[in-house]
Amino acid sequence: MPEDDEQPRQGRALEQGGVYVHRVDPAVVHAESARALQRRLPLAGLVLAVKDNIAVAGQPIGAGSATRAAAPAEPCDAPVLARLRGAGAALAGTVTMHELACGVTGVNAFAGTPANPAAPGCVPGGSSSGSAIAVAEGSADLALGTDTGGSCRIPAAFCGVVGFKPAFGSYPVERVLALAPSLDCVGLLAREARHVAAAHRTLGGGGAIVAELPRRIGYSRAQAEAAHPVIGVRLEQLLGAVSALGCEVVEVRWPHDDDVFAIGTTIFLAEAAAQLGQLVADPSHPLGEDVRARLQTGLGIPAVDYISASEQRVALRRSALAVLAEVDCVIGPTVPILAPALSDDVAVRTPEIVANTRFANISGLPAISIPSPQRPPSGVQLIAAEDAATIAHGIAIEAVLAGAGH
Repeated sequence: MPEDDEQPRQGRALEQGGVYVHRVDPAVVHAESARALQRRLPLAGLVLAVKDNIAVAGQPIGAGSATRAAAPAEPCDAPVLARLRGAGAALAGTVTMHELACGVTGVNAFAGTPANPAAPGCVPGGSSSGSAIAVAEGSADLALGTDTGGSCRIPAAFCGVVGFKPAFGSYPVERVLALAPSLDCVGLLAREARHVAAAHRTLGGGGAIVAELPRRIGYSRAQAEAAHPVIGVRLEQLLGAVSALGCEVVEVRWPHDDDVFAIGTTIFLAEAAAQLGQLVADPSHPLGEDVRARLQTGLGIPAVDYISASEQRVALRRSALAVLAEVDCVIGPTVPILAPALSDDVAVRTPEIVANTRFANISGLPAISIPSPQRPPSGVQLIAAEDAATIAHGIAIEAVLAGAGH
C-alpha cells in the first residue's frame, strides 16, 4: 500500500483521453489517505475508482449513456461504496463504462472507448472498462464494477488485472443502476488479489482471507481446447506448475456449451429489456446501436422462454455444485480469446468473449480472474463454492503464476 507521504497517482479525465468521468482533487485524495493511515483503517492507503453506474454522493449516475444526461445528483453513496470509504479507501473518482452496462467490449460511441494500457489498439473489455483501466494504469489500486455476465472479469483479463464477482447477493446492490436483477452483482477489480480480500472483508465477507492452494483442481477439457493457442499453453503450464506443488488436477464435466450461452442470453436480455426497454420505444433516444439492438431483442422474448431458461439455470447450478463437492475449485481461461483489435467487428465476438464467464452469473457462484504476468494479457478464472475459498485460491494461484512467470 502507498506510504503516508506518497502523492496520489492522477488519472486523466474523459476529455483528455482518460477514463475518469469525475475526478476528485488529488490533494483531497491524498488527505483522505493520510487520515485513514493515521487512524489505521483496514483499507488505508488504497485509492478507489468507481464505475459510473454506482451512486456517488453529489454526482449523477451517467452510466456511459446520453440517455442519462438529465440524471440528478445522487444524495448519498451506494452502500457498497460507503463501506469501502468508511474503511479508509480514498475515492479517486467515477470512471467510464460500456453504455448502460449492456455490452462486454467497452466500445462506447457516446462516452468514447478508453485505451487499453496493457494491449494498445485492443478493446479494454466491458462493461467495467474504466474500472479495469484505472487499476491497470495505476491511478487506482482498487475499483468497484458490476458483473452481470462477466463485466468485471472480462476487462480484468483483457487489461491484465484481478477481477472478482462474488456469489449472488454477497454485496449490496442498492443505489446501483440495475440491468438484469437476477444476474447483477457488484464486483471488485484490483492490482493484487490481496486487495480484493481486504475489500471483501470490509463488505461483510467475514474474517481475514489467506492464500490457500487448492488440493484438488478441476478443469474442463472443452474450455481448454476452445481457447486461443497462447491461452491454452498458459493454462497447461499453470496446471503443470500446481501439479508439481502437490495439487491433484482432474478433468471435470463443467457446463460449457451453446445451451449455457442460450440460457444466459435469454435471462439477460429479457431482464435488461424489462429495466430499460422504455428507451427503445422512442427512436429519438440517443442509444448506441449495439445497446438498442440488444434491448429490442429482449423485448421480443416470450415469457415462456424466460421461465424455461430460469428453470434450466436451477439444474445447471445443481450440476456445478455436484462438481464442486468433488474438487476445491474449477480452473479455466477467463476469456478464451485475446483482446480483439479495436479495428475488428468486435460486436460479433460477444459469444466468444462471454463463453466462460456467463455461467458464474447464471449459477450465482463466485468467480475470480487472475492475470497472466505475460503479454498480451489474459486471465485464468477460478470458481469455487464460496466467496472466501474463491479468493483464497486466487491469491495462491496468483503467487504460482508470478513465481513461474507464466
